[in-house]
Amino acid sequence: MIKAIPRREQIVAHAHRPWRGCSLSSVEAVARRLSRVRAVSQVVVSYTNRGMDVKEKLFAHVDGREEFPFLVTKTSSYCSR
Repeated sequence: MIKAIPRREQIVAHAHRPWRGCSLSSVEAVARRLSRVRAVSQVVVSYTNRGMDVKEKLFAHVDGREEFPFLVTKTSSYCSR
């Protein structure tokens, strides 16, 4: 699923643009149970600020049912529960 994420590089680039000096920590994709008709997954991108050792997360919902997956929502900040 990770390889099929559209514009993965753009999501990571967005994470690095405002906060220089950050490194990618992880990428997680979790299927949403509420999406029965579409194959929507929640993709969470984590990165760490190298100077302050602070971890930040972004997420977006991605529909992977068709030949070319696409973003369902805009990339936004992610807060863990």
